[in-house]
Amino acid sequence: MVAGTLLAVVIYLGLLGGSGLFVVAGVISVRDGFRKYRERKAITDRPVSELDSVAMGDVALQGTALPEGARETVPIGEQPDAIVYRITVDDTNKLEAELLADRHTPRFIISSGEDEIRVDPSEFTFEIDQEHTWSKTIESSDPIPPDLEAYVAEHDLPEQGFDRDRQFQYEYLPPGETIHVVGHAIPRTDSTDPREKGVLVTAERDKSLISNKSVETLLDERRRAVITDVTVGVLEGGVGLAVFLWLSGIAQLFLGV
Repeated sequence: MVAGTLLAVVIYLGLLGGSGLFVVAGVISVRDGFRKYRERKAITDRPVSELDSVAMGDVALQGTALPEGARETVPIGEQPDAIVYRITVDDTNKLEAELLADRHTPRFIISSGEDEIRVDPSEFTFEIDQEHTWSKTIESSDPIPPDLEAYVAEHDLPEQGFDRDRQFQYEYLPPGETIHVVGHAIPRTDSTDPREKGVLVTAERDKSLISNKSVETLLDERRRAVITDVTVGVLEGGVGLAVFLWLSGIAQLFLGV
């Protein structure tokens, strides 16, 4: 009898907690949808500026990505040359995933061939095509390659053990890639090359991106993402909230049931 009661309580609390998670997931999905909407609006509202006439404030630029100094190399996987890269490590099969984002962010140059402007990519959203992404999952029973093992040691990640799989992935921009930058231009005071303009392009919250995709692709992806994320978020949040209110007794209280 007692065991049956405890089981019923556990099931009830599980359902209550699950409905709450549905509400949270719905809110996150709706938030992501509105972030995509703000990004789409920023892309649409900002005409591409010529590099020799960039004004301070919100800007959109197109040009060739070049390193400011020596080329960098992504330290894991296929190890390509990169202007800038972002590595993530995600552990699965755990309630709390181990997540590491290691974005290598030196300044780089966007060039038209005649004029150059510096970009600080540290807070930008990346939109990189599949050709310039890499991913590998190491199952808990598999040996880890030397470059990935060195990366784990360098960043002091926990032992993988036998209870988790680990996914390594990165996205990168190679030298010479044509890119689209949506950001915020501020004055520079350290310019020495006569081709360089006294401008540094930085990120602006929720409205900044660096991408090697076409503008048409970026807009189409965001249009579809806004519709999908908001629709799914409203459904998840609505169902989760209804179940939570019913299980908690709040709905019966207001309905007089």
